[in-house]
Amino acid sequence: MKRLMTRSMFAAAALAVAAVGASAQTLNAEIPFTFRAGSTVMAPGSYELSRSTNGGHYFILSNRESKKAIILMSPSQRDPAKAWVSAAKPLLSFECVEAQCALRELWTGQGASYRFTGPRPGPEMSVHITEILLTRAKAE
Repeated sequence: MKRLMTRSMFAAAALAVAAVGASAQTLNAEIPFTFRAGSTVMAPGSYELSRSTNGGHYFILSNRESKKAIILMSPSQRDPAKAWVSAAKPLLSFECVEAQCALRELWTGQGASYRFTGPRPGPEMSVHITEILLTRAKAE
């Protein structure tokens, strides 16, 4: 039942994103390591991140080279870290154990930050946070 609910939510998110069309804002990132976004493994590379304009908490993360893309759904929001707000630069935050990293949080440079779920490290594992700055795409 839980699996069906999760799949239904992702299908609804995909339809909502496809129906709405272009994003309101596009951000770019150079991610130099392999990482997990939800249950999907993504390769290092140049990424584009766009947000759905339907008011939901849906984002599309796509690798510019491979064209592999995923839809990210944020089930929760929170206040961004004070250091992020004072720097006023959008970023992605990854939780890493050794060389294995998972996307955990996104801040677009304004408002709340968006949290993402995924595999969690065990209690004995040493975790460090890696932050990647995002740049705003230039309007064409």
